[in-house]
Amino acid sequence: MKKILFSVALALSFGGALGQPDSCERLMAFDTTVVQNNIAARYSVLSLINQQNYESVKQSGSAAVPGYFDGSYDEFRQKRSQLESLFAASGGFSVEQGFYRHALSPAGAQAYAECVARQGNKPIAAWIANKDSESVLAVTVKSGVTGNAMVVFTVDGTAKPMNPPVPLSAGSSQTLLFARDPSKAFLVVVNATNQATQATDSAFVELPRIRNFQIASEEQTVKTVVMCAAGCQGNTAGCRIVESGKVVAPSGYNLERNTLREESRRTRFGPGSKNLDIKWVDAFRPDGSLQTIEGQVQSCEGNSPHTQGATEITFQAQAIRRFVREVTNK
Repeated sequence: MKKILFSVALALSFGGALGQPDSCERLMAFDTTVVQNNIAARYSVLSLINQQNYESVKQSGSAAVPGYFDGSYDEFRQKRSQLESLFAASGGFSVEQGFYRHALSPAGAQAYAECVARQGNKPIAAWIANKDSESVLAVTVKSGVTGNAMVVFTVDGTAKPMNPPVPLSAGSSQTLLFARDPSKAFLVVVNATNQATQATDSAFVELPRIRNFQIASEEQTVKTVVMCAAGCQGNTAGCRIVESGKVVAPSGYNLERNTLREESRRTRFGPGSKNLDIKWVDAFRPDGSLQTIEGQVQSCEGNSPHTQGATEITFQAQAIRRFVREVTNK
């Protein structure tokens, strides 16, 4: 089957600059754009949400992923868990694609910076300032001290800055550039010291790797046999015997009703039979998926009025399992 790969670009994790005061973190507003609202994109957005950031995301993200932010965090978590089972399977692949980006809004970044700057006892803050490409990230580091104190800082993590850190005076900032491999997680930790008081603090910025998903489907052919025998005592409909049949979807699969068709027929014994009348009855699971299609033989005639004959017909239908799985970046 045809394979199509699509990327879900996680440009920022919720709470992209952590270790800062809660009163400022609530100002960290994010913009989310879902180009195609499919299962993989939806799940990727929702997987970033936790109990701490739920309320703020509820205000800014509910329009991008509708239907998940109507109640409490526990209600949201129950809805999200319904998607998680889709990531556990493997199989063949069919065509679907989508893209989603999540980034710190300019207004949110400015509000957060102003809030941190007002808190004189917090030496340092850090956040994603710009993301013009997948391979280069700009991280702004800002001093929150007051007076004439200088803050010196070092940067550790998965990447080294292209430009060296410089001491920061009160309220000043520096933007550092980092090379980033999108297939790997990104984490930088800023460790700062207030030279006037020797107070230390830290902040970190973390981004998950870009995640690739494949929308997959897998098919099985399932079959059943129905039979009708008739013909005796001078009557083509006499001595009738019938055997109904049922097409059953395997566990985890759904039947596709429009694929039901006759595969073959044969004479089981005698001169066979004709004019088989079959009624098809569908049975659905609670979630609305088609689980079984039962062929109930209503009537038939034998090909001879004196000798019973039986004809059996084999029917088949396609059972399909659809799921989403993550593909390791190479």
